[in-house]
Amino acid sequence: MAAVLPIALGAGSFLGGFLGGGDQTQSVARNPADAALAQLLRRQLTARMRGPVVTGGLKASGVQNINRAFSPIEQTLRNSLTARGLSTSPVAGLAEGNLQIARGASIADFLNQVPMIERDLRNQDFSQVANFVNAQPVTTLSGNRVGSGAQSVTTLLAYLAGSGALGGGN
Repeated sequence: MAAVLPIALGAGSFLGGFLGGGDQTQSVARNPADAALAQLLRRQLTARMRGPVVTGGLKASGVQNINRAFSPIEQTLRNSLTARGLSTSPVAGLAEGNLQIARGASIADFLNQVPMIERDLRNQDFSQVANFVNAQPVTTLSGNRVGSGAQSVTTLLAYLAGSGALGGGN
């Protein structure tokens, strides 16, 4: 039963070559200097895909910016209450409490958006990897149309498995 797939692929290759008009060969030459750059890009993209999206700095700076935005508002509120002689009244406590609630709500809204930002960053990583893979030159494939198709699928699966995209590899 295990021999059925190789026999079917072989028959398909034969039939495809017979009906498709013979052998086909595709090749694209690569500049040796480009190969080093492609290898560097491949390593960097692989590292980005395997690692987590780092948003610690984004979170910290976002909360800092919200606090900076509320600081002058808080100072203006205190000055206004003091000018009216209400800085020690219950009204001052209520006003400052409302300001702190608004600040906390702004921070919570921002932090709730961080997972969506992380997803956008991961999608950008996927897009860069897809663009990189699509820009790679075609390697030499010889054989008939069906045979070449089977070989290219095998090559693609081997590359994906080796890069860890299918859960294995390095």
